[in-house]
Amino acid sequence: VDSQPVVIDSDYITIQCGAEGLRSDECVVVGGFSQFVITGASSGIELAGLKLLQSQGSSIVAAGTKEATLHLKDCEWAVSFYVAC
Repeated sequence: VDSQPVVIDSDYITIQCGAEGLRSDECVVVGGFSQFVITGASSGIELAGLKLLQSQGSSIVAAGTKEATLHLKDCEWAVSFYVAC
């Protein structure tokens, strides 16, 4: 994520890794302050099979109303360290 997060502001949005939304398909989202921002009353939102790394703030900002919904399926948050030899 270079400079701006993915903003989700509509209903029934799915962002998934591969055809089935599985972590084993190895989709990685790296960097940025926030990687995803959910706004408004967005419902039926699903993030599936994503590995989220190295956000400087919250990787997912849930800034929606109380009607907003998010389903996380087979996602992973991890810390990676790079060591120069």
